[in-house]
Amino acid sequence: MTPPRSPRRPTARRAAAPQGGTRSLGDWLNVAPGALKALHAGASAAGQTLEAARGVLPAELTSHLWAASCVGGELVLVFESAAWATRARYQSEEWRLPLAAALGLTVDRVKVKVRPRG
Repeated sequence: MTPPRSPRRPTARRAAAPQGGTRSLGDWLNVAPGALKALHAGASAAGQTLEAARGVLPAELTSHLWAASCVGGELVLVFESAAWATRARYQSEEWRLPLAAALGLTVDRVKVKVRPRG
């Protein structure tokens, strides 16, 4: 008796590469506009959030902050070590509202994560 087969997982289709060798990002945007535009918009928003956070957070924290994003009122800050993340957690209420004002968004919650560099 053969074991039952697991159902096939759907596979994502890749956009066809633009013809003619190496192309610019603009060419790729024309091939798969939805996915790349969404990716670009998310990366731009995260970059703006990171810059705003670096402008508001104390200088001792900014050199250890390496990523930030704000989605749905939740601000996520990523620090390189648990020690710096702990400091940020304790101080987060002090700069939550100034950071929300700098971003022009509502920040209901600050979530601090740790991800070592490298």
